[in-house]
Amino acid sequence: MSQKYKASVKNLGNSEIEIIGSITWEDFSPRRAEAIEHIGSKMEFDGFRKGKAPENLIIQNVGEMGVLEHMAEHAIMDIYPSIITEHKLDPIGRPEIKITKIGSGSQLEFTITTAIMPGIKLPNYKKIAHDVATKKEYTDNIIITDEEIKSAIIQLRKMRFQQSLVNKSSSLKNEKDSDITIPEISDIKDEDVPELTDEDVKEYGKFENLSDFTEKLKENMRQEKIQRMKEKKRIEIIESIIKETAIETPKILIDYELDRMMAQMEHDITISGNTFDDYVKQIKKTREELRTEFTPDAKKHANLQLIITAISSEEKLKINEIKFKDEMENIKKLYSEHKDFDENRAAVYIKSILQNQAVFEFLEQQ
Repeated sequence: MSQKYKASVKNLGNSEIEIIGSITWEDFSPRRAEAIEHIGSKMEFDGFRKGKAPENLIIQNVGEMGVLEHMAEHAIMDIYPSIITEHKLDPIGRPEIKITKIGSGSQLEFTITTAIMPGIKLPNYKKIAHDVATKKEYTDNIIITDEEIKSAIIQLRKMRFQQSLVNKSSSLKNEKDSDITIPEISDIKDEDVPELTDEDVKEYGKFENLSDFTEKLKENMRQEKIQRMKEKKRIEIIESIIKETAIETPKILIDYELDRMMAQMEHDITISGNTFDDYVKQIKKTREELRTEFTPDAKKHANLQLIITAISSEEKLKINEIKFKDEMENIKKLYSEHKDFDENRAAVYIKSILQNQAVFEFLEQQ
């Protein structure tokens, strides 16, 4: 839905800008029906099919302000690309939107704070990538030795042996003298575990015999080693480029990375059954102290994204549009019903991943 707006841009320094904008009520109010329909499509009420509830029930549930905020969020994101084009901006990262005035019958007023592409003096990244990629450790033929295969199979035999003890203990749990000590893998001796047989390996897949299993295991191990080597090479290439790049990192990007890292950490701790507040008490640190500790890594990751964006622009690299459409469809199937799902943010995230892939593949070809 197109709408008129006013917007001015203020330079905040350090490659950050603030967009101050407004939309009149006459241009803003037509979004109401669309907002109510969108909100209602995700709500269920007794006696009504999903997405078919009447307007009064929807408003009763989210409130009039909830409808207005939904209208505002979508209105601002719709005009954001036009503002960028009109003012010839080159924004990076996710914009921070703040609604400064909102109300029925009133003009919508807002600010958008975002980072813009800073001046980056790129080094000779092609030569750096070439020098790293042609190192002997990355060009040698990758093989799996007989000793590595032997070690992997012994580890598998120990795991089978340990599981057999677990199963035996479980089956005897109601009998006297049924206590069986289950040793750690590291405590099991090689000579105490039985050899694998042709029948044993069929439990792991469609293998004809032990020899077939061993050959396929060897190839799988080789592919894993190739992937690890590839990841190591990519890290060395980009870190070498970062070291040689002069760049002033916008604070908003560092803060974004810090927020992401803290959110991921809190998510991981919650999954483990603990709370983030209990965790910080246990390690005797505050949230702010953790953010300070994470700042160097956050800055490094922000610089990585800036450099990748700069190289992508310099080389006019394009993302794979087919992959983008496929990934968007997958994400929609998984998360479209989630109340916090934002299609615009999902698209930005996927494009960022695909852009990274395109740049890394380009650098590896040097």
